Amino acid sequence: MKLFRKADDEERQYQEAALIQRARDEEARLKAEEHLRELHTSRGTDFCSSRGCKEETGVPCAYLDRRSRHCPTAWCPEHRVITHNEVYCPSHAQLIDGTDNGFGTSAQPDFENKVPMLVNWMAREMDSEIRGMIDRVAAEMSENVVVEPVRFVLFGVERVRTWERSWKVVSHHGVSLRVAIAVEEKQPDVVLGKMNSKVATKQQPPWNEEYPFGEAPATPEAAEADLQRFKRGIFMGLARPVEEWLATQKAGLETPGSEHVQATYSSS
Repeated sequence: MKLFRKADDEERQYQEAALIQRARDEEARLKAEEHLRELHTSRGTDFCSSRGCKEETGVPCAYLDRRSRHCPTAWCPEHRVITHNEVYCPSHAQLIDGTDNGFGTSAQPDFENKVPMLVNWMAREMDSEIRGMIDRVAAEMSENVVVEPVRFVLFGVERVRTWERSWKVVSHHGVSLRVAIAVEEKQPDVVLGKMNSKVATKQQPPWNEEYPFGEAPATPEAAEADLQRFKRGIFMGLARPVEEWLATQKAGLETPGSEHVQATYSSS
């Protein structure tokens, strides 16, 4: 009987502990939701930094660069971006969400350094085309795809400061194929398309308000045409060596020609 009573007591204690933990979890969830609502709706006292906005309800962007300098902008409820439980300007929100320092946290480049945001923008623009190409290669090889965030690397014996985003075909043996978009800090006006760390193509990025390389297009249609030309140049420059690599891996078997991958590019 004592054994039964002891078992009943232990079960009761377990149930009570589980109820207490559930109550704590629910309380934490409600507090997190309330904090998120406050971030979205809180009204500061600074002028909003969004172009044309006249609101004086801005909350400062929470971004700190690697020198612990604060972003000087502030944002009203309509134009701020909430991520990682903080208020950010649109540019730094994309940077925080799209980069990684190699240790599982976001990178914190200097304010003057536009390269990581340029790479992040280019990678978003090219993701569907490159991902489609890599998915087809992975299917041919019966392997998997891993997409990495934008990362800072020191490349080569010269330790060139570089920011890159990569798409990889991997197996249990390791990385089979790696395709990347990269920009070196010393050449911010050149976007590199790389295959297995070797440069396959170089393209000048299209004009953008944040990254004004070259002359501004006369019309939005011209800007879109420039962007599509850039994307096609990067894609075609990568497709040829990728197909050659795939042919060597599938030697002796029927493999698609370079026209097969190139034809998959879409400007939509």
